[in-house]
Amino acid sequence: MVNETAENTVPNTMSAMKRGLLRKLTVLSVIRPVYSRLKYTFALILLLFISFSGFSSTAAETEIRSIKLAGEQNKIRIAFRLSGDVEFSHFSLSAPYRLVIDFENSKIKLGEDVVSGAPGFLQTMRFGKIESGAERVIIRSSKPFLVEQSFRAQPTGDGTQTIVFDLKSSGEGAFRLALAREAATKLIKEKEKPTPKIEPTRETLPLEGRLPRIVIDPGHGGIDGGASAVGRRDIVEKRVVLAFAKKLEAALNSTGEFDVKLTRSDDRFLSLSRRVEIARNFNADLFVSIHADSFPQDRSVRGATIYTLSDRASNEIAAAIAATENESDFVAGYTFKDVPDDVVNILFDLTRRETEALSVGFAQHMIRELRPDIRFFKNPHQTAAFRVLKVPDIPSALVELGFLSNSEDATRISSLEWRQKTAKLMAEAISSYLKTLGN
Repeated sequence: MVNETAENTVPNTMSAMKRGLLRKLTVLSVIRPVYSRLKYTFALILLLFISFSGFSSTAAETEIRSIKLAGEQNKIRIAFRLSGDVEFSHFSLSAPYRLVIDFENSKIKLGEDVVSGAPGFLQTMRFGKIESGAERVIIRSSKPFLVEQSFRAQPTGDGTQTIVFDLKSSGEGAFRLALAREAATKLIKEKEKPTPKIEPTRETLPLEGRLPRIVIDPGHGGIDGGASAVGRRDIVEKRVVLAFAKKLEAALNSTGEFDVKLTRSDDRFLSLSRRVEIARNFNADLFVSIHADSFPQDRSVRGATIYTLSDRASNEIAAAIAATENESDFVAGYTFKDVPDDVVNILFDLTRRETEALSVGFAQHMIRELRPDIRFFKNPHQTAAFRVLKVPDIPSALVELGFLSNSEDATRISSLEWRQKTAKLMAEAISSYLKTLGN
């Protein structure tokens, strides 16, 4: 919660906000030596840990050799055949319905069409490495389900192991109850673990004498595909937003006015906190996250939207989209720890309101500049609690290019011609906004 005294002292004019940000930089420069010593100490400890742990991490990965599916309309068995025994765990997710299975110290080399012709309610299956090093399998279902049982079958004489999951379709209520039980179990386990202290990593650099720095963040990536177009497996959020981000980067670089950085330039997973860390280490003056909406509850909904941070969502659609985007880390196996120390809390209280005002100003400027040429959602400026926007000292916005759940938007967003035109217009709007801050 923001301290009341700090809130009341925050200036209300744009110029005062800019002076406040410069004062904040001065405060950070004072505490920087302390953090530098902490970082050097931590780096030494980490180096020693890696050196010693390297001797104990030579175990070969177990191979997942095949996946067999059997069953009927409402009951399905999934059998994973492995070259040896491994530890495994699983949990479920909603909107859409998914079963997530993690196999420790394993690898898989199978095509993406494993579920083709599968019985019953299974739709798709995808897999990839997560941050812990485990192999994650994500199975999508067309309706709610329950895991009746999961078990290891009797090992064979050649040492291979089979791990079996039995699923059955269920009602929505039973599925939600199972989710609640999983969440409660996970919370108990997390509370039993010691919580590490997180130190700030941002380097403080002077604003004068350099080009304005912009970080463009293509959402999702790697195992986390994001939204997808209905009936179009070739239109996936992680791909279309990366393609657009590269066009926007090129358009901004062509002006010679900015120093631009992408959080990712290929198909890889980045945790939400890593994306924020990249922006802060780059000492960014603006952070723009690029995404594509999906709202399958109403496929007629379409148009671009620009989101800024707020603890309270503008409406049901904004809340649903934020919940889906914030789930990105969870899908990819990243555990988010939000434990800032006292100094960071003080700086956050002093600067958050200034930064949020600048973020809102940026969103409104973008809409005003782009509206004549780009189709927007009926209420184009929305607010929601997006974790990737929780940067207390960098003006930030999340741009949803349109709704992949709408066929017209999906076709438009996947068009090369549209990406080039819209990226150029957006670059011009960003340029004109940053120039207003310099006046």
